[in-house]
Amino acid sequence: MKNSYIDYTVIFPGPWAVYTYFFLHEGGGPVFKFINFILCLVNKRWRKRLWKPWHISVPVKKTMTGWWVMEGASPKSRIHWYSNEYIARRVRAYHWLDVVPNDETIQSFFASYIGKQYDVQVYWWTALQYLVRHFLNRRIPRLLDDRYTCWELACEWAEANGKPMTSKYDCPMITDILDNLEGVTNDKVPQNLIRVDSPWGIGMRSVSPP
Repeated sequence: MKNSYIDYTVIFPGPWAVYTYFFLHEGGGPVFKFINFILCLVNKRWRKRLWKPWHISVPVKKTMTGWWVMEGASPKSRIHWYSNEYIARRVRAYHWLDVVPNDETIQSFFASYIGKQYDVQVYWWTALQYLVRHFLNRRIPRLLDDRYTCWELACEWAEANGKPMTSKYDCPMITDILDNLEGVTNDKVPQNLIRVDSPWGIGMRSVSPP
């Protein structure tokens, strides 16, 4: 069953629960255009998408005027703020984790990853991965270092909480991440979401697909 993106305004059902979601940001810029060109050549499902994300972040706190998120960015991984206007215009939210992380898990992850250098070179490695996988039906292993793109940081967060978004043997790819978040592939099919009332207003809870 597909797991469609949801309205970002309804994803705050309680303390720490925001950490079970991912924000996907609409693509833009020269690097996106270059790799998007390659993706459109080798990935039919991506080519048909009207809305194509590029950046991914983890929401960590809602404010009256915007959202704080955890993200891999240049020059270092960080906690960063985006306005409600930006989020509404450029971002779609997807639920992923089945269990709400506790404070110890969150703080340990922050201590290990926030402030790590950005891994800009991995994009070219990823572009090569797409071509090799398409034409040779082979995969290139993930680069294991202490530098992180937003894709890598998001995958590390998912793995740290017991529900990987992609194989640990593959380079993280936005196409694989999005397919898994939407339940298109069989790697990790997300649960369906229904809207419910909660003490914090309108929220979301997970239910097993029928």
